[in-house]
Amino acid sequence: MMEKKVLMKEVNKCPLCGSSERKKLYDSNINDFDTKDFKITDSQYGKHWTFFKCKSCGFVYSNPTPTKELLEKIYSSIEDPDYDSEEEGRSDNFKRILKRIKKIKNSGTLLDVGAATGIFMKLAKERGFEVEGIEPSLWAAKKAEEKYGFKIHNTTFENFETDKKYDIITMLDLIEHVENPLEILKKANSLLNKNGLLVLVTPDIDSLLRKITGSRWWHFRPPHVNFFNIKSLKFALNKEGFEIISIKPYHWKFSLYYLISRFNIGRKIYDKIRVLKRISEKIKIKLFLFDSVEVYARKKDN
Repeated sequence: MMEKKVLMKEVNKCPLCGSSERKKLYDSNINDFDTKDFKITDSQYGKHWTFFKCKSCGFVYSNPTPTKELLEKIYSSIEDPDYDSEEEGRSDNFKRILKRIKKIKNSGTLLDVGAATGIFMKLAKERGFEVEGIEPSLWAAKKAEEKYGFKIHNTTFENFETDKKYDIITMLDLIEHVENPLEILKKANSLLNKNGLLVLVTPDIDSLLRKITGSRWWHFRPPHVNFFNIKSLKFALNKEGFEIISIKPYHWKFSLYYLISRFNIGRKIYDKIRVLKRISEKIKIKLFLFDSVEVYARKKDN
């Protein structure tokens, strides 16, 4: 286990707008944590850091927060075999995004940040894009090469170095994981060609479901260290040189097995009744929770 105070830092001002006016939303209930707590398929819903909400721009940030050095150490060592078990559902989610991308940019170079095992890259390549990916997990990067032949850049976006420019950068469920979102957006802008497209998917802290579930919201998990609402998203994107094309509610598609197995009682049932597991794996469920958004933003013409 890792000590909570190791490589944590105090955040006294809003990381987006710099305001010190804030209110506390929740006290942390994380005592210790380990690499496994940061997996994509982690199901420790309601386990969260101490969060403050900026009274000026609405951004919600952890304080103290894990440093980028700690996050890099964690994500580089993650292994998550359960991630690929839902490839069909994840592919359906990604196909919808790619369909919308193609309406804006029908072809070009695409950099997927946080590429995991390469499922999105595979689908993008099949649709005519020239793809590259960045993924800090050594395990995931190797899996992408084994499955699809991709040579993924095994690093973080912050440490990624290249002379290339891209037409499209995708960050699907990524920006809520980073210590400094503005740094990420600024770098994305610098790596995009003129009129380049940035695509984000991220939870909405002001969604109705979050307000109803409170601190038990399923997006409150150790990997998520920051949260946007629509106001703070618009502020951050505009500040770092983007104009928003569209913001849409995001929905998921997973198997009934995956959804039920997110909970301990569900896993215990499936361990005892294997035939039920096989049946529920074939039943696909669409989740319209309206608590995440997908954002399409164009690099401003400087």
